[in-house]
Amino acid sequence: YTGHEDGSVAIWNTETYTFIREFCRQAGGVTSIIMNSNKKLMLTSGKDNKILVWDLRNYGVQYSISTQFEPEQIMLSSDDKYLIVKLVTGQVALYNLAGENLGYIGIRTPTLRSIAISLDGNKMFMAYEDQPIQIWDLSDYETIGTLYKTRAPIEYMSIAENGNRMF
Repeated sequence: YTGHEDGSVAIWNTETYTFIREFCRQAGGVTSIIMNSNKKLMLTSGKDNKILVWDLRNYGVQYSISTQFEPEQIMLSSDDKYLIVKLVTGQVALYNLAGENLGYIGIRTPTLRSIAISLDGNKMFMAYEDQPIQIWDLSDYETIGTLYKTRAPIEYMSIAENGNRMF
């Protein structure tokens, strides 16, 4: 799937390198695309301050989630319990998959660079441009630790498949 500035999403066959179909719905450009764990739902975020939840069986929008600010990046915890939304303000909003806002985590600063979620879906790692990595417990939205050993500002983080390493 590719998201475009005009709000469209295209589907491509990555084995034959051919275009399959395109559908349009986001009123502003698409900023992020993710799938849920069983690959039946796709979520897109856009510059129109909305997250659309798509049913991939018929490519129809099931519902939309409105955000206060433009969503820059969206992620789902591995158990699909949490939708994590990095806003352009640097703030992180938490939702459940029904679209209910569960609150905000972290400080509101545009220096938030990257977010990673533990494989069990219980912890979130937040990397800021000029600060160490903060570790948050998603069950009570409290800071539980800090990682200090970085040589330069972090651009991206990822959790290893075995869950015990972060890159």
